[in-house]
Amino acid sequence: MGFLSFFGRLLYASFFILSAWQMYNEFGDNGGPAAKVFAPMVSDFQRLVKSKLDISPTISDKDIVLFSLLSNGIGGLLFIFGSRIGAYLLMYNRVLAIASIWHGYYFNKGITKSDLEAIQADFLLNFALFGALMYFIGMKNLILSKQTRRKLVRPKTA
Repeated sequence: MGFLSFFGRLLYASFFILSAWQMYNEFGDNGGPAAKVFAPMVSDFQRLVKSKLDISPTISDKDIVLFSLLSNGIGGLLFIFGSRIGAYLLMYNRVLAIASIWHGYYFNKGITKSDLEAIQADFLLNFALFGALMYFIGMKNLILSKQTRRKLVRPKTA
């Protein structure tokens, strides 16, 4: 059973590791195509912070892409070995992906039906991956709580 668990984690994490490798190859000087996806979201975030707090954050779309790349790669490697930290990194990355997909759909009013279907498929895929990570973390916590509840064996005294 231990080998099957490891093999399942390896297959699941390969999705994230290969994604990080592809992002690394496309990164370049401008952040690659992923930076174009995050650019409207970053500008809206900067505008919101500027209007509410009157400070201008110095975050760029390349920073978000770099965080996504590192959390995919490091989180995937840690997840293979059963680490909850890796699962949390991958969860943060999925939240970022879900937010960017929803942001792109919500603010793009001239969207065609075929594009909408592709966006919904990506949204549901990322949501399912997020759910699988939540299940993994829940099972890890369940196993740890069962181990701590074992009865203590007291030696009998005559």
